[in-house]
Amino acid sequence: MSVAVHEEIRDVLCDLLRIGLLRIRALGDQGMAKKCSAEADHLHNLPELIKTPGRKELLSHYYNISRLGFLKECDNDEEFQPLWDRLAKLMNDL
Repeated sequence: MSVAVHEEIRDVLCDLLRIGLLRIRALGDQGMAKKCSAEADHLHNLPELIKTPGRKELLSHYYNISRLGFLKECDNDEEFQPLWDRLAKLMNDL
């Protein structure tokens, strides 16, 4: 497993976390607690993935379970989609 791939995965996960936190702030300002909760549920495991970017089983669970669950709750995934596409490619490189 390449160190460069791990660093790229970390970058993607950090970007997902940053975007999600900004979305939570915006939704909170609008009083949309249920949507804030869905966003937070999507993000809460990302710090562990950032610490261990090479753990394919954890990445796979995030991508195939957590992400898909979030998509059922999410009205707008356009900000995340390019990052998810990049993450899928990087996961194949592990």
